Amino acid sequence: MKRMLEEKAHQWPDRLVFFGALEDTIKSYLGPQTEYEECKRFFNSHVHDDSRRKGDVIVYCLRRSAAGGS
Repeated sequence: MKRMLEEKAHQWPDRLVFFGALEDTIKSYLGPQTEYEECKRFFNSHVHDDSRRKGDVIVYCLRRSAAGGS
């Protein structure tokens, strides 16, 4: 079973969407050699009652070279 799991490659999505409060966590998880880069940022709100949803809405896109583009 372990061998089967190791052979199966995970296909990452083209975009990751998250709130600004999670940006440091996402950057830390992806690491410095990530194939993702910020491609869009949207204003969320001035005040929010849930700290996990504070900050902008951020979109990271898979770089074209990593996605098979030119």
